[in-house]
Amino acid sequence: MATLKLPEENIMGSHIFVTKGWTKAKKAKAAKEKARVVVKAVKTFTGFEGEGYEASVYLDGKRIGSALDDANGWPLQLFGISDVNERRLKAVAAAQPKWILDPDKVEIDPEDNEPMDYDVDMLIEDKVNEYLD
Repeated sequence: MATLKLPEENIMGSHIFVTKGWTKAKKAKAAKEKARVVVKAVKTFTGFEGEGYEASVYLDGKRIGSALDDANGWPLQLFGISDVNERRLKAVAAAQPKWILDPDKVEIDPEDNEPMDYDVDMLIEDKVNEYLD
């Protein structure tokens, strides 16, 4: 399978989860929640700002819509995903640990590297990278 090559300034794929203080049960629950989301039929292409993709998004085994990163500077776009399913995706993302940028992959001042919330864009991007690996 092809590897999605993201621009260096893109944070996707360059993050580390912050799980200090998380129990094994909480980590397992987060992993179980994340496993509810799957992407299929990923098509990659070159846009004006690097590599982009289109993918079908599944939640709990049911296709709920598609995602498009057009690689033109716009945020991830979700198509055909109902408000209810978008809230469910947000709940899956919210169950994940906060993250920081990986200082081995991104040059950043440690004082500026505050833990941030995981969101649906990162969830889909991680799933696309898993699919392509």
